[in-house]
This record gives sequence, structure tokens and C-alpha cells, in this order.
Amino acid sequence: MSNPDNSKYTVWQVPVEHRSGREVKQLSKQRRVEVAALGRVDQLTVSVAAANIQAILGLMARAVPPWPDPDYAFLPGRDQYNAIPILKDLSRDIEDDTLRLGIISADLCLPFLSFVYGEAQINGKAAVLSLHRLRRGSDGKTAPSALFLQRLAKVAVHETAHVIGMTHCRKQGCIMCFSLELESLDALSMAFCPECDLNRRRRVRT
Repeated sequence: MSNPDNSKYTVWQVPVEHRSGREVKQLSKQRRVEVAALGRVDQLTVSVAAANIQAILGLMARAVPPWPDPDYAFLPGRDQYNAIPILKDLSRDIEDDTLRLGIISADLCLPFLSFVYGEAQINGKAAVLSLHRLRRGSDGKTAPSALFLQRLAKVAVHETAHVIGMTHCRKQGCIMCFSLELESLDALSMAFCPECDLNRRRRVRT
């Protein structure tokens, strides 16, 4: 998980650019990702998500000013936010070469799922992720900061990869594997399997 140049940052903490092995990930000139807080989310969280999207996925990414809390998507009976209208809102009034990732502190769900860590428009324009469950530790208390940031990075990269058209993978450990439980998410690596990485390279250059 550590940078090969032995800097003080791990992959999921890099503030700007990450060197993977001896190769600097080539950044796409065609598309960029805007990462925005939805409501009250600290700027460090947004910056970590953007840095990892750029470092691991290979798309230019930057933190942008926060958006208002998406109260229009709140479901009082479930005390959760419906991800679908949030995605529709994030994908409006956006340039052709731009994608958006929204980050919300509250719990997310879909009408047919009790919760989701994140949701994305596959081959679309937007994705959203929730911090709510990523903060949980195995003992039911708050997860250590390092583990929380690692989970955040994985979900941010995974959901943004869906937006550029990538789908779930069955290769053990690939960051594109579907994770229902936090234990499964924690077991994923911070990298794509060789097949998904080839797919990634093709898509970020289009």
C-alpha cells in the first residue's frame, strides 16, 4: 500500500499525483472528474478521493466547491437518501468532457436495495458515494482514520470507473469486484487486475 519512493503518503492519502511502480499513470486529456461534497463533508475527504481517482484511474480529477445537501432525495421512512435523483442532479449542466463524483455523509440506498456504498451511471456522467458505512469499525465503533480513507479511495475509484463504462470483475482482489460487506471491501487491493487495467487504459484515452 505504500508508495515505492518511500514518501510519507500511502496510495489513498496522496494529495496530488501517485507514482505506481516505475510508471507514472498517464492522465487523460479528454475527460476530467469533478469531485464535490454534497452537504457537510470535510475537504480532506474530497481531496483524497480526487487524488486517488487521478492516481489509480488515470483521469484528471479535482475538488470543486461543495454542493448543497440533496434534501430532495431524502426518504423519511428509511432515514436514507435515494441515490437515483442525486445522480440525475449531478449529471445536469455538465460539459461533455467532464464527469462528476458527489460525496455524501448520509446513508445511501436504492428503491430495491437496503443500502449502497456508492452508485454510478455506467457509461454516463455521474457517480455518488456515501461515507456513512465506511466509517464503521469491526467492533461497531468508528473505524481508524487510515482504514476509512482506504475504503473511501476504493469506492471513489470503483464508482468513477463505472462512469467510464467499466463493469464488475470476478478476479479476486480486483478493485472492480462487487463488495456487499465491509470485510469484502477491505480485502480488495488498490489496483485493477491486468484485464481491467487494460480496459481502463483504453477507456481513459477515448
